[in-house]
Amino acid sequence: MFRDLGALIDDRRELEHAERRRRREIAVASIETSMIAGSNRLANLDLERILAETGDGKIESLRLQYAIEVTPAQFERVRATIELDRDVRLAEMEMFAEFERAGDDAGMVFGMTSEPDAMSDLEALYARRATIEESMRSRQIAWRDRMAAALPPDRAADLLLGVERAAHPGCFRDPDSPEPMFEKALSLPGLKESTRSAIVDLQTTWRTDWIEACRKLVAIDALVQGGMASPSARKDMSMFAKASADRAQIRFARTEIDERAVRSLLAILTPGQAGEVEKARRSAPRIKGIRGLDGLNGIEGLESIEGGAIFIGG
Repeated sequence: MFRDLGALIDDRRELEHAERRRRREIAVASIETSMIAGSNRLANLDLERILAETGDGKIESLRLQYAIEVTPAQFERVRATIELDRDVRLAEMEMFAEFERAGDDAGMVFGMTSEPDAMSDLEALYARRATIEESMRSRQIAWRDRMAAALPPDRAADLLLGVERAAHPGCFRDPDSPEPMFEKALSLPGLKESTRSAIVDLQTTWRTDWIEACRKLVAIDALVQGGMASPSARKDMSMFAKASADRAQIRFARTEIDERAVRSLLAILTPGQAGEVEKARRSAPRIKGIRGLDGLNGIEGLESIEGGAIFIGG
């Protein structure tokens, strides 16, 4: 009887857990479809889901506390954002109405000299939106750190990496990743134990260097997102240009890391084994006019249109 009662309580908890998760998903979806840019990916993450993927069942209470606190916070974020979006649309309509009334002669300089009050109102609304996003982002960071502190070091590292991947997916996309080749090599029949050990050591070294390069991209991505949080006309374009150049340099260095790992891997194997592993080399098609343009190459997010053509390494 008590066993049945315990099962019913567990089932009830699971249903409540699923309902809270669903409510968070609805809230985040509402934010992502908002008309105003700048919604922060870290603020949108479901850290409870990422924590669950670490496979550590000892911190169930922490997952529950996160769900109870963050679910209503996400809904409050949605409510405030919807109100702001309405005010922004009204302010923009008024500003453009003034633009039309000013006539074509004033059109070229309208943004610089006309209706400073209208522009100030818009910037104030954008600033309020940025404050809402930063508040949720700070809450998420606090929970991320709290979760990591409750985990063993290896699990904490997995959690932090999982959060970075989810918050900055473009930084971890790598069409040149040798991960499929490592997997193929380790699955070869009749592999000597010494060879297997050498492959695992090489894979570990490559992955450490690869993640370090990806995290450098994450740092740039976070900097750029911070600069875009308030869509004001006054942006530091030199920062964006430098970020684009830095991304290109880091991605080139990451490709070198990939190629060096491939060369070392093939050198470990026999010619026959190397031939089999070569067949697993990823050859992701690149879209001309997107990756080929230096000016666009540094804009995070364009790569996502390539869909399944891009292998997420690691």
